[in-house]
Amino acid sequence: MTARDRWTVDLKCSHCGAEGEAELSQADGWEFARDQSTRIDSIPSGFVVASSPDDLSRPTFECAKCGPLK
Repeated sequence: MTARDRWTVDLKCSHCGAEGEAELSQADGWEFARDQSTRIDSIPSGFVVASSPDDLSRPTFECAKCGPLK
């Protein structure tokens, strides 16, 4: 199993006030040269992924209730 770089993204809907933290990761070291995709490891309840599954290099998120985050 390959080590992964991990980070979090703070999410907040300016309309309804929902907040949460998404956890993402990417392959580390030599494995990154082969696989540069970003993986969404967890997403908080009340939010959805707005990016296409084919383009997760910069994932975007939406409030499940209100739509795009501003």
